[in-house]
Amino acid sequence: MSTQLAQFTDKIHDIARHILASEGHPLVGKPCSCRKGVRTTRCKDCTSHVPSCDTCFLRDHAANPFHFAEKWNGRYFERMSQSDIGRILHLGHEGNPCPSNKTVTLHLDVVHINGVHGCKAMYCECTTRGKHWEQLLDAELFPATLAKPATAFSFGAIKLFDLISTISKTSAMDFVSTLRRLTNNAFTDDVPDFYKAFRRIMRIWRTIQMNKRAGVYHGVVDPSKDEFCLALKCPACPQPGFNMPLKFRVEPSGKDRHKYTLYLSIDGNFKQQLKIKNCDPDDIELFI
Repeated sequence: MSTQLAQFTDKIHDIARHILASEGHPLVGKPCSCRKGVRTTRCKDCTSHVPSCDTCFLRDHAANPFHFAEKWNGRYFERMSQSDIGRILHLGHEGNPCPSNKTVTLHLDVVHINGVHGCKAMYCECTTRGKHWEQLLDAELFPATLAKPATAFSFGAIKLFDLISTISKTSAMDFVSTLRRLTNNAFTDDVPDFYKAFRRIMRIWRTIQMNKRAGVYHGVVDPSKDEFCLALKCPACPQPGFNMPLKFRVEPSGKDRHKYTLYLSIDGNFKQQLKIKNCDPDDIELFI
């Protein structure tokens, strides 16, 4: 490792110069390519960081509404959601405006893998469309509530946490704190705290995924039958007809008595029962 690290020793100041240069851009304030505006806004989520006017920025990001916009305020590039420069998130009609709704916009906080976006959402009001939460799900946004959703989580953010929590044991609190700091690292308290809603949605998401992988939604198994179970059976535990005879008899003083002894425990650590735990007494069982 030291050999590979040594090659950066003489170039560390040159590397820093290039990194600092990325905080500005020589084209700021110049006429935009459309010749109708001034270059003030850029996107660091894209591979090209060339600034453009707000109109061209919104046009180029029609398919990427959750890329942050960085707008030059005279001293530095200020990070903001696209709604701050005029973006409206149209739900239904494949991202196009709904002909039945031309005026009503609702605030929606969208949690994505790069942070929290304060969006202006315009839902479809056609009679053939579903409710607001259904339109969000069709756009791969999981609503935090069903009645009047004001917060939604992108499928990408949910899948990312599901993966890193399994591999690196990252907690929901750490994941939420990271996304809030990605949004605004200087004033994190200005970013909405969605911790409780995120935990609730992750429970529902994982329940759906377990049922899907078990074949419930594809007609492979019938959850109404008594033998249906999502839990994996332990191959080491004695199970009549599986790893031991279906009919057996063990003498009290027999040598094989320990082989046919089944130990069951309430808690997963097999040491003590669940006694005192900070939990909701009215919690709802999702596996029914």
